[in-house]
Order: sequence, then structure tokens, then C-alpha cells
Amino acid sequence: MSSIFFVHGMWTTSRIWDGFAEYFQQLGYQTYTPALPQHFTANQANDVAGFSLKDYLAHLEESYRKLPGDAIIVGHSMGALLAQQLAERVDPEALVLLAPAPAAGQALFHADAFRTLFKSLTTPLIWRRGFKPSASAARFGLFNCLPKDDQDAQIKRMCFESGRALCEIALWYADPQHASRLRPGLIACPILNLVGEADRITPPAVARRAMQQYGDQATFHLLAGHGHWIPREPEWQRVARQIHVWLCWQLGAKSDPEQTQSAR
Repeated sequence: MSSIFFVHGMWTTSRIWDGFAEYFQQLGYQTYTPALPQHFTANQANDVAGFSLKDYLAHLEESYRKLPGDAIIVGHSMGALLAQQLAERVDPEALVLLAPAPAAGQALFHADAFRTLFKSLTTPLIWRRGFKPSASAARFGLFNCLPKDDQDAQIKRMCFESGRALCEIALWYADPQHASRLRPGLIACPILNLVGEADRITPPAVARRAMQQYGDQATFHLLAGHGHWIPREPEWQRVARQIHVWLCWQLGAKSDPEQTQSAR
């Protein structure tokens, strides 16, 4: 059975993958959930200040190359953008993108995304700071498909994120290092892109257009009842099962039907 290398996104830790990791372990996959540098719940703004997407990518590549062989890469949000950049450097078996953050040249803002990120992006010298969205912005743009109690829990678990990394994504045209650029011609594996229909920060229309650069190599699917925080939303198990089925189709993986049934 294949290995899966999970990449988390902004404001969170590798713990966001706890459910997915256990689900796929029960199916026989080896799972790896590396944390991005200085991403832990009790971190401070200065801990992540100045980190670039390039720093995150270098860390992920180092971790990936320690694996015993090639793996499936699964990324969420900023982690899905990093997953694509990582796939350009290594040769994964497959690439799964959940609510991918836009790359350089891809549209980012619509009204809901603007409402979620406006205060952060207008903070003076945000590119030199670590930051979190306000609780109200997080409830609106990130956790809108979570029950209120779960929203409260996720807000408490949020960690500070690099303002520089945010600017490299949102203000890509002002970044001379082109840190959020993609080179799709370097990715040879099959790609699955899953986006929640109620995602307010990475809108489905943007994600669908972004997948066009991969042609028939990519499969796009809209997730009914889901927003942006897919790995923690209700019915996340159905998303995990959908990923497993797609992997079996693409890679010819063999699984025990009883295991698949028990992991639903």
C-alpha cells in the first residue's frame, strides 16, 4: 500500500490531519504529517515572522526525501499550493488538493475572501509580522461550515501565520521572488482537486479555472455541504473515502473491502 504525505495550511498545525491520518492508516496506508516550521498552537507572532513560502517548501522537500519511497501528496489550502510546488521537485504517485490557495497569476479576491482577509492585509508592515485573522473573520471565511462549538474549538487552536507568506500569495505581483509561482509542466502524476461549494476564501470558480492548466491530468470535484476547513468539517469521512476511491482508480491500489467499510 502507498504512503501519504499530508501538508497543512495557514493558521493550523499538522493536527488538522488527525482524522484523515487515522482513516488511511486503517486502510493500510503509511501516513506522514509534518508540521511547517514554527507551526504549533501556542506559537507567537515573532515565531513565524519572515518565513517565506520558499522556506516552507524547502522544509517539506527535506522531509519528503527522507521517506522510504515515493508517496501520494495531499495538501490543504496554502498546503495545497505548497503540495503542487513540492510535486514539481519530486515525483509523487498522485497529488490531492483540498481547497488550494491560488498561485501567482490566479485570481484571489472576491467579496467573501476580501471580507475575510481585508483587516490582515491592511495591517501595517504585515509582511514582517506573524498574524491571525480575527475570530469573526475566521468564523465567516474559514469555519462557516462547522457547528458553533467546533468553530470555538478551531479558533482556540489557530496558530500565527507568516504575513510574508500571505503577501506572496495575495500580492504575488509585488513579489520579485515569485514564491507562489507554479510550473505545471513539471508535474507528471494524476491530480484530484476537491473544493467545498461554500468555500468563501478559495472560491470554487477560481480553483476550477486553476485546474485547467493541467488539462486531462486533473479531476475537479465540488463538495456539497463543505466550506474551506474540509479536514475538520462534518462528513469529512466521505471526503476521505472519495480520495481513497480515486486513488484506487488511478493507481490500481488493492484494499480490503472490509477495511474500506469499517473506515467509513
